[in-house]
Amino acid sequence: MSFEITSKVYYWFVLVAVLAVLLMDILTGRAIYMSSVDVPTLTLVVIIFGMAVRICILITLFVRKGPFKLFIYLWGAMFIVSGVAGTLALILRDMETDYYQLINKLLFLAVGLLLVIPVRRVVKNA
Repeated sequence: MSFEITSKVYYWFVLVAVLAVLLMDILTGRAIYMSSVDVPTLTLVVIIFGMAVRICILITLFVRKGPFKLFIYLWGAMFIVSGVAGTLALILRDMETDYYQLINKLLFLAVGLLLVIPVRRVVKNA
């Protein structure tokens, strides 16, 4: 299933976002591995799933074939869920809110929405 991205801005946004997040994942994974920290199995499964989705997005961007919308919806949903859950957790806790963490979670929400909302208009199936 071929597709075409009609907006160059969206194409570059997705490409830069995928490459940046994959680079951060590699650096974080290396740091966790080198520090010998015990990571729960469920957390490892979620991390591997997220990296697989991002690698699939990168491959479909270059090949221009595949379920691009599905991968973008999955990745955007992961950002949105993380942003909403983190924002609610920060707002509802008893301690004073750290504004840096709040901005971080709101940024996750914004990136997820920027990934998901324009997909229907800018990605056309060929």
